[in-house]
Amino acid sequence: MKSIKYKIIIKFSIFGTLIFIIIGTVISLKLDYTLEAQSEFLSERIISIINTNLLGQHNQCRNKIDLIEHDIYKLTKDISKNNEILKGIEIFRITYLNSILETYKKDIDFAVIFDSKGRHTASYPSDTGANVDIKWIENFLKSWKLGQDALKSFDSEQKGRLSAITKHDYNFIKAFSLTEKYPAEQDIITIASAELIKDDFGEPLACLVSGRILNNYNKPLQDFYNAAKVPCAVYLGIRPVAHAGFFDKKTSSKSLKSLQISPETLSKIYKSDIPDKNRLRLLEKNYLTICSKITGSDTRPVGVVMVAVEEKHIKEIQEKFVSSSINSKKNLQFWILCISLVSLVLFIVISFFIAAEIEHPLQQVIQGLTSSVLTVTSASTQIASASSKLAAGASEQAADSGQASDSLNKMAAASRDASELTVAAGSVMNENIKKSIKTVRMLEDLTEKIKMIENDSDQMNQIVKTIDEIAFQTNLLSLNASIEAARAGEHGSGFAVVASEVRNLALRTTKAAKATQELLNKNILRISESAKAVHSIDRDFDEIIKSAVNMGDKTHAITEAIKSLAFTIEQINNGVLEMDGIAQENAANAEEFAVSSETLGSQTDYLLKFIDELSVLVGNKHRKKAYAENVSLDNHWWS
Repeated sequence: MKSIKYKIIIKFSIFGTLIFIIIGTVISLKLDYTLEAQSEFLSERIISIINTNLLGQHNQCRNKIDLIEHDIYKLTKDISKNNEILKGIEIFRITYLNSILETYKKDIDFAVIFDSKGRHTASYPSDTGANVDIKWIENFLKSWKLGQDALKSFDSEQKGRLSAITKHDYNFIKAFSLTEKYPAEQDIITIASAELIKDDFGEPLACLVSGRILNNYNKPLQDFYNAAKVPCAVYLGIRPVAHAGFFDKKTSSKSLKSLQISPETLSKIYKSDIPDKNRLRLLEKNYLTICSKITGSDTRPVGVVMVAVEEKHIKEIQEKFVSSSINSKKNLQFWILCISLVSLVLFIVISFFIAAEIEHPLQQVIQGLTSSVLTVTSASTQIASASSKLAAGASEQAADSGQASDSLNKMAAASRDASELTVAAGSVMNENIKKSIKTVRMLEDLTEKIKMIENDSDQMNQIVKTIDEIAFQTNLLSLNASIEAARAGEHGSGFAVVASEVRNLALRTTKAAKATQELLNKNILRISESAKAVHSIDRDFDEIIKSAVNMGDKTHAITEAIKSLAFTIEQINNGVLEMDGIAQENAANAEEFAVSSETLGSQTDYLLKFIDELSVLVGNKHRKKAYAENVSLDNHWWS
């Protein structure tokens, strides 16, 4: 069985290990939860930052669209102030005007000069070089909001900028003979501006409308992408008409259809007055996008401007963060493990010192308990021995008391018999006295009565012998009582005095009996001689009466003494009975003491077993040997 020191160390080590495992597990779980929460927070934060950044990029992209409008406006204004244009209008040189407008074809996709009546003057593409549909163009200018505003400016001073973003059908392409550049029969978006052409006196001579078709005009969007690295696109309805950043060498513009947006998304964007955030599936990739509507000159939405960022980049950032967090977690777990191991070693060392501090007081307690148990064992042995002796003495005393009680009962019976005899003797003596009194009167009958007197004398002689025998028996009883009193020691001292008095009374009774015998003998002798000496009766009669009276008194005294002796014997008998009860009670108590001492001994054995177990716990293997030596010495002392 291992000692308590090693048990404490082992249990402390187990508990410490469990505690460190629990702490490590809790910290790991907490780290996992924290990393997960941080990842979610970071994801939301990144998305929020990206949305915010996208919103800024979207505004910049919108600025690019606005810049196109500004450039068109500025270019239109510059063209309207070109003196060559003014000269060509004044001299009505159509071909010359067409050639001048064609010189600006890098910056514009179309241009029209018309007079105040809305009639076509010159254009790019021109009617001479590209066979444009002049009639359709004239009608269109009159129905176009920008054309209407331009015509109105002839009659009133122009206020502000005349610009418009407009959606056109494919007839616009055909009218300007742009089918080669835009072969697909699709609608287009244009950004156009109008400016009056005035003479030197400020009088309007004509109006110039020039513009840029946004379809396939990717340069400003590509510039934006090159600067911001953010894909962007311009949509006409659900179809992209210009874009940048979505395609690379691996992808082709043939998959342009996969860049379309859904009608639901388009409707949502058109309904929103602020840039709208959307998650879109484009080109089989997931994008976070910011979209806003492009409003035409008639305040109706004609298209959409979109900037986007691929969610893959967000996931890459998240994965980098998670990877970094996992590495940090592993490092932290490694340090926790190292700290736990070091702490466990320190915990074991500290528990060793704590166990040693606990073991030392326990050893002192064990020594004290062992000493106390030895003392109790010795005391219980002494109590058991004393109880055995006391029980034996009490038993002997009870037996002696029984014998004394029996002897006293016999003595009391003898005393009662003696009392009855002395009473009878007293009666006889009284009878003799009466007869002696009558003797004076009955002298004449003396002869006849001599025989009777002789018979009475024989009876009296027998009575005296009986009294002598009673006295002898009483003397023997008193001797036995003295012997028993001597055996009883201090408890029999009073009884010894009574026995002595009884002996004295017995001696006195013996003497009295002898005296009575002598008197009776004398009476017999006298009676025998009375026949010869009747004449001397008168002379001796007084002495006979006196002797008879004296004999009666002595007989009465003997009777009273015997009664007193009987009463005393009864008291002694009662005392002996009480002594017998006390002796029996002492014997019972002694037996109870013996049983209690045995119980105490058995309890000390149990206590010693517990002390043995405690000694083994604290590593004290020599306690049993020491206890055995002490017990053997104690038994030797008692023996």
